[in-house]
Amino acid sequence: MADVKFSEFDVGGEMQVGDTPVGLRTGQPTKNFQFDFPGAGIKDSSGNYLFEYATAGALAVNHLKLVSALTTNAPILTAAGTDTDIDIAITPKGTGGLVLDGLRWPTSDGTPNTLMYTNGSGILGFSTLIAGTNISINNIGTSITISASGSGGGFSWNVVTGISQNMAVNNGYIANNASLVTLNLPPTSNVGDALSVIGKGAGGWLIQCGFGQTIVLGSSTTSSAGSLSSTNRNDALYIICTVANSEWHIGSAPQGNITVS
Repeated sequence: MADVKFSEFDVGGEMQVGDTPVGLRTGQPTKNFQFDFPGAGIKDSSGNYLFEYATAGALAVNHLKLVSALTTNAPILTAAGTDTDIDIAITPKGTGGLVLDGLRWPTSDGTPNTLMYTNGSGILGFSTLIAGTNISINNIGTSITISASGSGGGFSWNVVTGISQNMAVNNGYIANNASLVTLNLPPTSNVGDALSVIGKGAGGWLIQCGFGQTIVLGSSTTSSAGSLSSTNRNDALYIICTVANSEWHIGSAPQGNITVS
């Protein structure tokens, strides 16, 4: 564009990149100066860039807008332009990260349905929910549902119609056979794991301990590799592991007359 004198600008008029305003400098009234406004940005008094800018070209329609504020209100940096919906993109350089109000944000997106967390020291990241025993996690749209995957307080219940079954921790078993149903304790268990047994079939049930395993019922304890057995077809009990892999206790009053051996 051609040189433009300061006197040619209207009050409140805007300068454009490429304008070269000319005029006199105070103290040197006989000299005419040209001022580049601005080149690639605005510099401080030492000649260092405060910020730089660039154009997307002659067809650019969107830009940033800085809005001042009245007292007690916050100034606003917003998007403006002819488009109806305009994002604001902030991109660090190289391996640099985005830090907002002291919080450093991740430099890449997480996997689908992960959650953002903080490490307590200003670093944000992504973490995945992992379902534990008898817990299910369902991701539907933007919602996450966490629920017990088994019935009866988180247990998965199993109807045993055969004459034997290897039990798994945190499961319930319904013994339903005309003959005796033998239920074998899990070989590995953690403190707090539980098992429940309910009799239904005429043959009743027997809980078989492995070598080195015992079950405590009140003042009585099975022998190593001993057993508990029902007397009535409808007898039931609930046991909890109290020593990992080896010892179980009756967790609540059993129903019926249980035989300890």
